[in-house]
Amino acid sequence: MFLLSLVLWLGTAAPGVAVEYIDDQGLAASLASSVRALKEAGRLRTSRVLLRTIRSGKPIIPLGVPATGPRSAPTLYQNVQETVLVHCRLCHCSSPGAGQVCFSTAFAIAPDVVVVNHHAVDEDKEQFHAIADHTGAAFPVREILAVDRDNDIAIVHVEGANFRPLALVPDEPVGSQILVLSHPDEHFYVLTQGVIARYCRCRCPKQGGREWVGMSITADFARGSSGAPILNLDGKVVGMVASTLSLYYEEEDGHQKNLQMVLKNCVPARAILDLIRASHGGVRKRLEPAFDRVPRGAPTPPHP
Repeated sequence: MFLLSLVLWLGTAAPGVAVEYIDDQGLAASLASSVRALKEAGRLRTSRVLLRTIRSGKPIIPLGVPATGPRSAPTLYQNVQETVLVHCRLCHCSSPGAGQVCFSTAFAIAPDVVVVNHHAVDEDKEQFHAIADHTGAAFPVREILAVDRDNDIAIVHVEGANFRPLALVPDEPVGSQILVLSHPDEHFYVLTQGVIARYCRCRCPKQGGREWVGMSITADFARGSSGAPILNLDGKVVGMVASTLSLYYEEEDGHQKNLQMVLKNCVPARAILDLIRASHGGVRKRLEPAFDRVPRGAPTPPHP
């Protein structure tokens, strides 16, 4: 009798927030079709063209309107989902309708200005680029406004877009709760939670003394999450997903063994803000040729 009453009570309980079931395969197919159509219409540019035509002036890159007040994770997910974008990359192919489309993550800081990882627009990967919103509408990347290869940042102009921007806030304290909304391995709009684990300054003698700043978090992400915004509970961007680094206990005959932990490396919001503010929002002079200075084939951490 108790079980029957429980079943009846559950069946008549007040409905909660509507749940959206994401069709990963359907969305991926729709995005791929839209991107190929843009390419066939001659509206997409390759990584090489985009990087070689970075404007030398001082484009003004506006910042988004700050979010208001803390929110719970479910509420934040609903409010932020439409601001998290899909970076679509079509591999160069001469045959119409061919070429693999890969997906990673991005976010807007102005209606037609989007932040992505620099490694996603690297000219070594001859790809065409588009940005899509949560509805599946895709828009061509028209130009790169600013780059910082050292900190793995590229800021791009997206033609015809009217995205809802996110606000950037620097120096969120270590231990602060954060959320990541990203597209790991074509699993779209996955929300993970964690904290900021640390900030660090990194140097790599093998890459010509390359130096960058980093932030580590405990929230999970994977390939396809690159470029995702790291959000505080106010819905503001405190960083951007960049790469992972697996730490093993030992190495034997060139093979690493006994995985212990995975560091989740990110770009702190301050590095993005520094790039935006440098030279009144333009490309820093020392960074304009950055993609030519870094030695080819230099070892780098794996990117999601």
